[in-house]
Amino acid sequence: MLFWNYYINKNHPHRTTWNSGKYRYFDNVWIAQILKDIIALKTDEEQIKDANKFLEYFCQMNALDFNNIPEANGALKQ
Repeated sequence: MLFWNYYINKNHPHRTTWNSGKYRYFDNVWIAQILKDIIALKTDEEQIKDANKFLEYFCQMNALDFNNIPEANGALKQ
């Protein structure tokens, strides 16, 4: 998974560089987007089912709406 599909520097959206150490943690929405992308890559029905259950749990624990996870909008998606 390419980090830049999910992250964009709001101050410098045209740059895809690491400029500071302050971004140590992923936003919960980014994680949900990554989990959705992982599910889309899976072909085994059992793995898809397990990954979906984990995504539902992750959304519940982080107060995210499972049905309304926005599409990734990082620097590479611009």
